[in-house]
Amino acid sequence: MFPIQLAPANRKQQHPPSVLPCRTSTATTRTTSCSHFFSGNVDARRRNSATPVCQSSEPFFPTSTSTTSKAALIAQEHKQQEESVPLIEFRNVHKSFGSKHILKGASFKIYRGESVGIIGSSGTGKSTTLRLAAGLLEPDQGEILIKGEARRGLLSDDDTSDKLKIGLVFQSGALFDSLTVKQNVGFMLYEHTSMTEQDISAAVAASLAKVGLSGVERLYPSELSGGMKKRVALARAIVTDNSSTNTHVEQVIMYDEPTAGLDPVASTVIEDLIRSMQDPLYCTHTDESLRSNLQDGCGVSSYIVVTHQHSTIRRSVDRIIFLHDGKVVWQGDVSEFETTPEPIVRQFASGSLDGPIVYM
Repeated sequence: MFPIQLAPANRKQQHPPSVLPCRTSTATTRTTSCSHFFSGNVDARRRNSATPVCQSSEPFFPTSTSTTSKAALIAQEHKQQEESVPLIEFRNVHKSFGSKHILKGASFKIYRGESVGIIGSSGTGKSTTLRLAAGLLEPDQGEILIKGEARRGLLSDDDTSDKLKIGLVFQSGALFDSLTVKQNVGFMLYEHTSMTEQDISAAVAASLAKVGLSGVERLYPSELSGGMKKRVALARAIVTDNSSTNTHVEQVIMYDEPTAGLDPVASTVIEDLIRSMQDPLYCTHTDESLRSNLQDGCGVSSYIVVTHQHSTIRRSVDRIIFLHDGKVVWQGDVSEFETTPEPIVRQFASGSLDGPIVYM
């Protein structure tokens, strides 16, 4: 899918003055005291692989911290979550195709710095959710908010004053068979910008380099492996219009079954690539003016992955949204996914035929 630009609110991200979202290492001893953003009724908790919100240079939960102070930190996390404005929010969203009801009141939030997985059985509306978020479909009922502002109609109906860029990577890659890799990756630049051939070539080369595919511009999709096709599709989603005044626009990338049909090793390559594409620079500054001055990185502050594969869930995401029968029935972090007694989660994780998920 091509990069998509959406219109968010003309409001500034509402964080307390001392709070700056960032990424952190997974080391046991941390040098930052951090909190996490979650949506709905999910508890905000610490986890090793998560993207946090840094508040000070003090050690993370030092051994001298009392139970009371830990409780205070957790309470503060909840407060920060409520005060922050989600990049994407679904409010009681319904979507039908003819007599087929796909979404029946789905509600969730995606915050800056998050890596979120959307899981669930086939036909529950996961791919539809991505298309709605991208503005390619319009909800029948409910609201979709981009940075706190309700989007009216489709993507083409939006104002473009203060942009959030959303890239959608389809399950199949959706590459044009008759075009070369360069033409596929640069398609949006050829069609919707006034960039010169030389500038487009440079932008395509830079985008391909980010996904580890330098030097393949002249190849056709038929000459690529399955994993290479998925990486080319990702390069197309993040390619940058260097002629625009908003070169470093914040991005959210959405992946629809990125590892489907790949062997375990190829899946690991894609899973690690998805992680690496998240730009720590865009998790460091809440100030839009500071963010616009950044010169490096691809600006992917958050991403969403639709998947059925357990390896992708464990390696690529920190928080999980479970869709069933058109609604969000469970949310939690990856560690909770492994331990929760929730019947529908346990059935999905084990592949059991006994449980709420029933195939006719």
